[in-house]
Amino acid sequence: KYNIQVEYDQLDPQQQEHENERQATIIVLNFIKNLFMQKLVNNQVALDYLQLRGFTKSTIEKFAIGYSEKSDNSLVLDTKNAGYNVKYLTQARIVNDRGINRFGGRIMFPIFSLTGDVLGFGGRLLDNKDKSVKYLNSDSSDLYQKSKILYGMNLAKKHIKKLDFCYLVEGYTDVMALYQHDIKNVVSSCGTALTNDQIRLIRRFTKHIVILFDSDSAGIKATLKAIDETLKQGMMPKILQLPKTEDPASFFNKNKIDFISKYIEEQTTDFIDFKLKLIRQRSPEELIKITKSI
Repeated sequence: KYNIQVEYDQLDPQQQEHENERQATIIVLNFIKNLFMQKLVNNQVALDYLQLRGFTKSTIEKFAIGYSEKSDNSLVLDTKNAGYNVKYLTQARIVNDRGINRFGGRIMFPIFSLTGDVLGFGGRLLDNKDKSVKYLNSDSSDLYQKSKILYGMNLAKKHIKKLDFCYLVEGYTDVMALYQHDIKNVVSSCGTALTNDQIRLIRRFTKHIVILFDSDSAGIKATLKAIDETLKQGMMPKILQLPKTEDPASFFNKNKIDFISKYIEEQTTDFIDFKLKLIRQRSPEELIKITKSI
């Protein structure tokens, strides 16, 4: 219309093949996500677990939560029957080299890209008596790079931009709990230490971040590290800590919205005040160390 010449990038055959493989993997992962969602609807024990945690049907559907049944080859069979190439299940490490589902017996949390494509999964054991690892994530690949992804960002980005700040929490259910209580500008680092790539992703939408990690010693240590890393990236960090016996899911699901709003308003503090609180009843060496840090 305005006589501007548009130049298009030409993919060479190798690049085109790589992109085709990427898109095919995403299509298969989306199929698996829908399959897990169907399995959840038919598994009352898994539904009861999520509802016991306080999550409503609409929240479960919004985050496309599913359930993975036994560790067997049924995922491979279902994928074949749907007409998809099962090699993408192996490449994405949904199944192992023998075609056995790696996520059997787990609540499944799909991890989406910024634009809403399924890139991988996080799975939580439903049976706490099982001796397997509690959380299992998709392996890193060209498609799924955990250090560059924030759980919930596909839903949160417009709310972060609108409100000009972002809550950062630790887990999948923490994101869901805040979102369910109309705090939709919230993301999680998927259980990893906050990386520079994740900070830069938040910074695309805002410079203001509220760190909401657990209040135990490990959570405080992670908070201090996150403060330093966000400051290096030119962010403006604030800190919100819940009572020591609470995590965001339990706190937000058992309290009324008026109490939650008042608590957030009164307890959100800047990083300097947060570090000052750590000085109390500390040795002179610790006092000097924290003072220098501030």
